[in-house]
Amino acid sequence: MTAMTPAEASHLRRAAARALRTHPGPIGELLHRELLAWQDFGHRFGGGRLSMRVADEILAAPLPPGAQPDWAPGLRAVKAGDAA
Repeated sequence: MTAMTPAEASHLRRAAARALRTHPGPIGELLHRELLAWQDFGHRFGGGRLSMRVADEILAAPLPPGAQPDWAPGLRAVKAGDAA
């Protein structure tokens, strides 16, 4: 059994949240669920290099136009012409 460091767990949680924005739809939801499941208990089986590489790739991917930035979860993007 391999212990996961707090930094690795945080890395996977950030990537899981971002996957919903970088990959809208069912692919993002699947990535989100798999990364959280790996963070919760999958790491105990070892061999997590693939999960960490996927997390790295998601965190490095640019957000699609109109996606919420990572620093503002739950906030909608303000567009020109929106009422203040």
